[in-house]
Amino acid sequence: MLLANGLYATITAVYFMSTGTVPPDQGFELCANPTEPGVNGCNSNGWDELILYPFIIYGIWVFCYILIVFYWKEKIIKEKNYMTAFTIMSQEKKGGLIYSITNCLGLKYQKQMYFVAYTVMGCLFFILAYLCFISLVYNYIFFLGFVLIACYNGATFYIKVVGKEYYKNEEKKNE
Repeated sequence: MLLANGLYATITAVYFMSTGTVPPDQGFELCANPTEPGVNGCNSNGWDELILYPFIIYGIWVFCYILIVFYWKEKIIKEKNYMTAFTIMSQEKKGGLIYSITNCLGLKYQKQMYFVAYTVMGCLFFILAYLCFISLVYNYIFFLGFVLIACYNGATFYIKVVGKEYYKNEEKKNE
């Protein structure tokens, strides 16, 4: 399939170059005729589409999460000891950033602080997404950072797991 697509692209490119015609726009570009640099160049994507609307969707998600986890299914979650994002981040992972923020005012305000922290982080990431959209260089740097973090986490995980297995096998051999 990949070979066929590559062959098709080569044949069509040779055809258009030999005939001197321009191939039709196939929609590969974000904006074919920008009127100015940046997001407003196409006059279709601005801060509202990239920040406001995702934030509204995030607000709807938070509202649904609160209703389901803290009101409708609260008894079932406590009885069966189910883990939710709230219990993992605010109660289980002691010493982390979210744990510190959610417990800074005590257990009475733990739920409120959890959502304050997540909303602030959500706003931060919406702004980062907007910056990635308007700046290709920033997008590359941001993507490279994610790739490096993923590689580091993956390598660290395998070193720990393989290391533990290696030492277990060595201990079994020595016994």
